[in-house]
Amino acid sequence: MKKKYIFVGLVVAIAGLLAGILIIRNEKDRQSPVDRYMNAQSEEDPKNSVFDEADTATEGAAAENETSNNFTYRDIRYEFLSYEIIEDTDIAAQTKYDGANFYSGELPDPNELEEYIDYDAIKAECPELKEMWETDKYTFEETIEIFNNNIDIVNKHTSMVHFKTRYIFINCQITNTSDKVRDVYMNEIRCILSSPDMEQYVYNDNMCYFDAPVYTQGEDREHSFFCYSLQPGETLDCTVGFAVKDEIENPEYYFGFIDMQLEMDGINPVKGKYVIKLSDLEEAEK
Repeated sequence: MKKKYIFVGLVVAIAGLLAGILIIRNEKDRQSPVDRYMNAQSEEDPKNSVFDEADTATEGAAAENETSNNFTYRDIRYEFLSYEIIEDTDIAAQTKYDGANFYSGELPDPNELEEYIDYDAIKAECPELKEMWETDKYTFEETIEIFNNNIDIVNKHTSMVHFKTRYIFINCQITNTSDKVRDVYMNEIRCILSSPDMEQYVYNDNMCYFDAPVYTQGEDREHSFFCYSLQPGETLDCTVGFAVKDEIENPEYYFGFIDMQLEMDGINPVKGKYVIKLSDLEEAEK
């Protein structure tokens, strides 16, 4: 990733303001990545929603045949067969996973740099910015002025860093159990990182790899790269991959769909019925 530089001016002010607003929203609403994704999907096409309750009629019957590595969700049976973890230091040298099947269209950069802004350090040094980000008392024009007045502090605590990343690839079989054609969006699957004691968890919605893409060009690739239309009774053998940064110490990895009711009740979503534990699967042959 090319390095980014921060310049004093309105563009930076707006970017900083948006970052501040994002912090406020995260602190107030704790909106998860799956919330953001599903809200966007529902606005574009309500029938694509992962939480469409109209398509769950056959789940009860299918549940009798489910084990720790599979489940049926919205008439689609997901069976997770095996997995492989590749460190970012090795991802560019390996040849098993074709760069064309990454969403970016190329193998990931093992030395990728990302902009990191230390908001805690900024708020500790600048009470004015802290108050601006954590309250709603300022107008839009005032927030721009405050940000610009303190741009040197923001620049001081902004850097380009490399975040340690693991690439987790999962071999799957996806079957349409209904009598209708189903559009399956594989990137609706989430990776959940959980602490061993289940007290902490974070979502990861960064699916980056799919080896059965149909839409590979232009806007179709951008919006539908992870989409596959399954005919009634059809089974797709495929591999999906996630780019995962360890945001929790010694995490355990889970994959599946988030039960929002569990989260609203304060329960770790890895306990949901549509989630599998990565360590329950076999490691793929290298």
